[in-house]
Amino acid sequence: MQQKKLNIIKAAEKRFSRHGVTKSTLDEIARDLRIGKATLYYYFESKEALYYGVLENQISEFIESLKLIFSDEILSHEEKITAYLKEKTTFPGKYTLLFALFENAFREFPVVTEVGIIKKLIEEEEAALVKYFETFLKERKDKSDLPALLKAIPKFAYTLGLLNLLETKLFGEEKSISAEQVTKLIREKFLGQ
Repeated sequence: MQQKKLNIIKAAEKRFSRHGVTKSTLDEIARDLRIGKATLYYYFESKEALYYGVLENQISEFIESLKLIFSDEILSHEEKITAYLKEKTTFPGKYTLLFALFENAFREFPVVTEVGIIKKLIEEEEAALVKYFETFLKERKDKSDLPALLKAIPKFAYTLGLLNLLETKLFGEEKSISAEQVTKLIREKFLGQ
């Protein structure tokens, strides 16, 4: 990605996170960057396009952080899983707009583009996990559990990673929801499964 476009995305992310998407204007983002509004339009046709660019960038950053964890040759397998889970718990604070999109999707009917963004996040995270576990299992002698484990990885990713956050933020503290229910909701809503 071109550096100027990335600078615009980062400035927009900061403003959107701080003031909200609806209250932020392209004029303010251009002023934050000390560039003309026309420069924003060169890279993004609208505020909505810029917002989706920010979300796509947050997905890329999150997936890249997972790939770095899983490819770190210094870490043991246990340390990689621990690092992954730690990274996942920081998701709401680090990727605020993406998490807000995910959170709102359970309360409202998201637009098709938003469902596509959430689907991309889920699929890319699952792909990173599947790739890691395939590598992990290649080192094992007993491969009889490989198909069952690979099938369970997507549930592992979103159940462990979002269960506590979803339970509290989306369903209220007094309502309890099981890991299976969270996984089922996510897969039905965003993956059509």
